[in-house]
Amino acid sequence: MIWKDTEIEKYLFKLLKKESHGNELIGQYTHARQYLADNIYDEIKGVENSLTDHSGRHVKNVLDNAWKLIRTEEIKNGKIKESVENFNAIDLYLLCMGILLHDVGNIHGRKKHNENISDIYNKIVVDSTSKTEKRIIMSIVQAHCGKTQDGKRDTLGIVEPHTYIYEKKVSPREIASIIRFADELAEGKQRTSRYMLENEKYDKDSEIYHYYASIVEVTIDKSDNRIMLTYNINYPIPKNLNFEEVMSMVFSRIVKLDSERKYCRYYSPLLNDFKETEAQLNFYIDTEPVHLDIPKITLCDKYCLDENQDNEIEKTIIHRYPTIDISELQKQLIKIQSENKKQP
Repeated sequence: MIWKDTEIEKYLFKLLKKESHGNELIGQYTHARQYLADNIYDEIKGVENSLTDHSGRHVKNVLDNAWKLIRTEEIKNGKIKESVENFNAIDLYLLCMGILLHDVGNIHGRKKHNENISDIYNKIVVDSTSKTEKRIIMSIVQAHCGKTQDGKRDTLGIVEPHTYIYEKKVSPREIASIIRFADELAEGKQRTSRYMLENEKYDKDSEIYHYYASIVEVTIDKSDNRIMLTYNINYPIPKNLNFEEVMSMVFSRIVKLDSERKYCRYYSPLLNDFKETEAQLNFYIDTEPVHLDIPKITLCDKYCLDENQDNEIEKTIIHRYPTIDISELQKQLIKIQSENKKQP
């Protein structure tokens, strides 16, 4: 697989060239990337064929998301200069390496995939002399999902806030927070196959996740301090899916993403700009847009979500937006569909 450097990687290499270990780390990073692209990423589909995409395309998406989350811009001498505040070259190296490795454990199966990367790390490191690097990267990757050893969900909280490696002070906990949020934002059509969906090729249990990927667009809008979710939903939905279940999943994902935004911000000052999550629901009948009297959903730091939100997902949104009701949405869509059929 030929890998074109992403913007964050270009910036990483630029910074590393100024470091005493820079050329060595660039070589290690590019070797790791090529090995994973050639031997791991595309093979995950063979082991976990029901998952949404976890190939190199997904990894690039997460790298791009991370860059959009943390970069700052300033104009100097008429030119835009990009940088990352309070992040040194080694922080950025660990961030990018963590993203390369965050999902490779799926090659051993989905269960605890965030913990099963040790053998692959040993394969990709040219000169495995830095036990410190392995320890840091494994802790970062393990924190992007799952639970702690004592069953708690605060996986970021157990990552050490600061340590030293390659003569630099680095911030593993903040790095882990950025990876976790960048991965959470990596949803969209690029993670599924329209052909497979239209021809019902996905197994029944995973089909709704692929359908969800096909209807959502994610925008990282740092200039307006928000994450934007746009849903384009054609009605009727595929016959083998249930409208209420799909909409419940939509609401669930909106609330989950906003929870992740707040959670990751708590541990990462670089994410402080993102103060709200917005979601726009757009409906279509036979590909034609229809107007429904529903507001844009906004979840922001002015609100305190209920601690039991996982069990009250739909109520959380519907309580704030009484005009949004799944059964009413479906009634409106059916009515418009029926009226459209009556027209000559």
